[in-house]
Amino acid sequence: MSDFNLHELFETNTITGCESDVIHVDQTDQVYDSADYDITNCDDNPVVSSHKQIFISTLPKSICFPVIWFANSRGGLVSKLDEIASILLSNNVHIAAVTESWLHHGIDSQLTQISGYVPYRQDRADGRSGGGIIIYVKGNLPCVPVPWLQNPSFEVMWFCFRACRMPRSVTHLLLGVVYHPPASNNIAMNEYLISSLDQFTRRHPGCGVLLVGDFNRLPECPLRAYPLRQAVSKPTREHAILDKIFTNVNSWYTEPAILPAVTN
Repeated sequence: MSDFNLHELFETNTITGCESDVIHVDQTDQVYDSADYDITNCDDNPVVSSHKQIFISTLPKSICFPVIWFANSRGGLVSKLDEIASILLSNNVHIAAVTESWLHHGIDSQLTQISGYVPYRQDRADGRSGGGIIIYVKGNLPCVPVPWLQNPSFEVMWFCFRACRMPRSVTHLLLGVVYHPPASNNIAMNEYLISSLDQFTRRHPGCGVLLVGDFNRLPECPLRAYPLRQAVSKPTREHAILDKIFTNVNSWYTEPAILPAVTN
């Protein structure tokens, strides 16, 4: 059995509207460095492989949110990087998230590089083995870490995406990548996630939210009541749905495609 139990692709619908449905971001209000970057100027639409179903609406004046791929590696990340890089390239992935990276300070960051992507990693620093998260963001993508939401007690990483052209209803997109170990405190994790969402939405009312990752047995009610929709409907590990996507922008995305496991 492969170490990668989940291998999902969350692709963006091509959403359109009249000019009044689109805002052009003031360059003085950017939350990222490359202010001239517009995701609509990225490469062609994501390649649709035969092993997954992608449903994309195509109309004039498209606005694209990032294509997101995530997986639970359960170790062995470095030996799988070539295959992961091939997956990201063939599907034009903008953001890749891997939970249970099992990386630690003894593994040099040079060994985790993927050409064309900027890696961000959160290793366990308390001496425990396992766990960890690594995020790959496509170079020049207007997506940056949100350090003021970080809490060392939880394995969660936060990023903010804001392109030069955004819909009026979604001025920012907050991405949280979560690893919630099976024996962790469910109440504390839910309280932290809700508190983080509240802090960000107070600064940016009407922002879009994407929480992705390995939630294990974390109760869903607090997140669903936020309200967020859980978008994964098929088992991701044996007969259970442990790897999930909670979002309030599901109408901007196709149904997540569960892809074959990484084999190396």
